[in-house]
Amino acid sequence: MKKILITGADGFLGKILCQKLKILGQDFVAFRGDITDNKNVENNFETNKFDVILHLAAVRNGGRECLMANGLGTLNILEQAKKQNCRLVFISSMEVYGRQKIFSIFSEESAVGPDSFYGITKLLGEKYCQLYSENFGVSCISLRLAPVFGINQIPNSTTSIFIERAKQNEDIVIYGKGDGCLDLLFAEDAAEAIILAGNSKIKGVFNIGSDNIINIRQLAEEIKKIWNSKSKIVLDENKKENCYNIRLDIAKAKSSLGYFPKYNLAEGLLKIKEAGI
Repeated sequence: MKKILITGADGFLGKILCQKLKILGQDFVAFRGDITDNKNVENNFETNKFDVILHLAAVRNGGRECLMANGLGTLNILEQAKKQNCRLVFISSMEVYGRQKIFSIFSEESAVGPDSFYGITKLLGEKYCQLYSENFGVSCISLRLAPVFGINQIPNSTTSIFIERAKQNEDIVIYGKGDGCLDLLFAEDAAEAIILAGNSKIKGVFNIGSDNIINIRQLAEEIKKIWNSKSKIVLDENKKENCYNIRLDIAKAKSSLGYFPKYNLAEGLLKIKEAGI
């Protein structure tokens, strides 16, 4: 059985991943402490020999904070992967493509153009993985995840904000006209993709999405329906719409990793409602 180290195990997606690994009977250890502290990183590897690192730890906001965690932290983890000759699954983001003015379908060959600190530093992490793979033989795979939603999701995400307003029968406010599109990935599918990547020997960059798309107005309507909410959908056209307008082409992940999303948006939302959280 493979020995796995998980960074970011206490995060929203990390907790779901740990639950799935427990069900599978996998042997894993949660990384302890700060990934930007090189001595601490070394300490996490001193008493254990790992076969796979699932690197989820990241910071979403702040220029310096993103650079330190997503850049330097990833570099520290890669250095230990090199020393132990273990595989690294790097959790990247579709934010490396940037936000688009019109709806587009992006494959892994599409041009990158991050327009956020998070996206820039995730692309940096990918490049570090590529360098360590080409120069030091580290087995690296980078997964560009679509926005993830699920049980105990990030409170300030679009989906969680809409759900909370629907539960309280409050107005669901949409910036712009609500035509912007999202590729929303249910957390259970994201965790499944990470496990598949860890068990594989394939290297490179892979899109991991839902294989579907929904616009913001439709998302609000679906949430209203599932929660049987009396909320009104209000368009605030004085504020700029903030959408990726991207559907990820996941043909490569299907053919190479055997990744096929199991949950559509409605099924994922129902799971959240059933959890009662």
